[in-house]
Amino acid sequence: MQQVCVAIAGWLVFGALLLAGGATEAAAARIGVVNVQGVLSGSVAGKEATQALEKEKARLQDVIRAKKNEVDKLAKEAQTLQIEIEQKGAIWREEERNRKTADLRRQQRDILREQDELKRLVEDSQRDLAERQRQAITGIIKELRDVVHQIGRDDKYDLILDSTASGVLFATPPSNITDKVIQVYDSKKKK
Repeated sequence: MQQVCVAIAGWLVFGALLLAGGATEAAAARIGVVNVQGVLSGSVAGKEATQALEKEKARLQDVIRAKKNEVDKLAKEAQTLQIEIEQKGAIWREEERNRKTADLRRQQRDILREQDELKRLVEDSQRDLAERQRQAITGIIKELRDVVHQIGRDDKYDLILDSTASGVLFATPPSNITDKVIQVYDSKKKK
């Protein structure tokens, strides 16, 4: 939805340029195109954010794997106890059989509780990772806006569009300023 709005806004601005300045002046308008996704994946800050997210994802996967192993171990212990009850229950005294059966019920409740915790852990981890990714991208895009505005002013662009969100289907290579945005953005981040 946001991409559609941005595309419509881009076309409206372009149309306004055509109407306001006439076809001759609009044709002379300097238009730049930047691939924001390319900047996110090609800039140092974008690469660092991706690496940090991948590291956090690996950490969360380790936590989830350890919890799953714990649940699997409990399930295996309960299954072993159930088999033991089925095989030896008839020869045990009633107290022993009742104690083992109570242990089995307790283990089954523990397994259900642990499975619920595992499910919550997976959901929380996915939500946390998505939020971290959203925050990282939002922060970089805010900084990119300043860079794009600076390039627009310095290089006297009339309009700079995001090629991934504006509906730009074609742009000549000279109008693509993605590499320049990455270069300026990286140099600003070094300071």
